[in-house]
Amino acid sequence: MKKIIVVIYSLAAILALAACQPGAAQTQPAASSSGLKVMAAESFIADIAQNVAGDRLTVDTLMPLGIDPHGYEPAPQDVAR
Repeated sequence: MKKIIVVIYSLAAILALAACQPGAAQTQPAASSSGLKVMAAESFIADIAQNVAGDRLTVDTLMPLGIDPHGYEPAPQDVAR
């Protein structure tokens, strides 16, 4: 039963990642010319987003590396970002 669930989740992940691939007609400008920015809450999410986006987006992290997310209190500057 566990093997079936693992296979189903693996197929769902593969399909989701395949849908993220840009087609030939879907060309987007580079991040430097478009200025698109993404804010991720944690560093591992920012890493995933940067790997998916490549050079099309600029990804920044809200929480610094090594901080406990359960005890994190955003400062007013973080809310403004």
